[in-house]
Amino acid sequence: MVKLKHFLLVVVFVAGFATSVHAGDHPEANFGIYGIKHFATVAEYQRTYVGQVVQYLPERPGGAYMDTEYFQGAGGKFNTDYIVSKISGNNKRMTWVLVEKGTKNKVKMIVNNQNEDYSFGKYCYCITDSYSIPLFLSEKFNSDKSNYIGKVYPENPDSPTKFEVTDVIMQPQEGSSYSNHIYPQACFVLKDQANGKTINYDVASIGDFNDLGKVFTNPKFKCSYTVVSVFKKMDYDAFYHKGLQKFYTVKNSIDGTTKEVKAAYAKSEVFMNDDSGKFVASLTKVEKPSNSAVRYGKTTNVTEKDITKYSYEDNYIDILIFAGSSQFNFVLKNVSDNTLKVVWNEAVFVDVDGSTSKVMHSGIKYSQREGDQPASTIIKGAKLEDLAAPTDKVYYSETIKEWTSESLYSNADTKLEGQTIKLMLPIQVKDVVNEYIFEFTLTYVYNHPEYLAD
Repeated sequence: MVKLKHFLLVVVFVAGFATSVHAGDHPEANFGIYGIKHFATVAEYQRTYVGQVVQYLPERPGGAYMDTEYFQGAGGKFNTDYIVSKISGNNKRMTWVLVEKGTKNKVKMIVNNQNEDYSFGKYCYCITDSYSIPLFLSEKFNSDKSNYIGKVYPENPDSPTKFEVTDVIMQPQEGSSYSNHIYPQACFVLKDQANGKTINYDVASIGDFNDLGKVFTNPKFKCSYTVVSVFKKMDYDAFYHKGLQKFYTVKNSIDGTTKEVKAAYAKSEVFMNDDSGKFVASLTKVEKPSNSAVRYGKTTNVTEKDITKYSYEDNYIDILIFAGSSQFNFVLKNVSDNTLKVVWNEAVFVDVDGSTSKVMHSGIKYSQREGDQPASTIIKGAKLEDLAAPTDKVYYSETIKEWTSESLYSNADTKLEGQTIKLMLPIQVKDVVNEYIFEFTLTYVYNHPEYLAD
């Protein structure tokens, strides 16, 4: 008896699970003006749709599970003209009878006139304010098609861009929806009169093309942007639901370059990064040691692969140095008659605000950057290729799960002139430590200064 009870519980569980799998799983078509609208009463459906010619358009070519199981399973055919011969029932649940055009073949569909969260099987069809059954008003569509062909969008006669309707088609949609049921939609085939290229755009959203020629301005910039193209592509909306989103191609008034921006945020996005740039660090001063044995040094510029490097030479060292994005890179040659040592434990970085930091060089682990760093030895005539990075700009990123560095210029202000950063390298000759201070002046260089307002 106990075993029988356990068996019955398992059966009930499995049956309940199977029911919940199908619960609320409706075909959720939305064919716009060519779909079945939601009415409050069965009488309104009868007056509107009895006698209309429709086609069942499946979710995808060949049909999805719901389409094949409950329409084809009832003897129906996809993409075939049917006449709605009868609609009966009550305001909550109706029976639609479709007769294949030119034959006596009938298909019955039980249709809920409300959202049925627990409907499944033959009761899966529902009509609500947001979705409908996959019946497409094919006769109305074909009748309207001839009226659309030849129309030009946008309707604004002054628009610099014109698109002509050359065809109207039912096109499968891309992407996903909340229900994951994506049915075809009516689309215009539009030919760009300027270059002959064609695009497809849904009929319901054709008003988007009135945005062509729209101009965006910003008082911070001389340039403006004009909308030269409207299109849709897969993207995430504000709630991170993936779907087709409207985009613009906008053209810059100064140099004619174009960029793509999401239409919903175009006002701010069109000028994004137009005031971007970078800091350039130029070696403007070298403070050599007070040691009288170190004679006068000279500084020269060297350009290699579009990078300006700076050469400093005296009777002890010959160094080629430049400031990168997060570190100083250098090649240090010993031109003295003695062995030199770079005393890393005493090396210092001075930021734009005067704050100081210890530096680390190649071969030192990030996690050990504050520990002891043995000196680097350079014998007579030899050279050392190395780097110097401020340790206070090194950190472990929880986002990317690895060590990384801030920019050397993270504390600099793009609007201030004359800011400097410094690197002090202590170089020991015999028992004397000579402090070399390399001072770099920062200049902020805009990528597109011609875009900026005076």
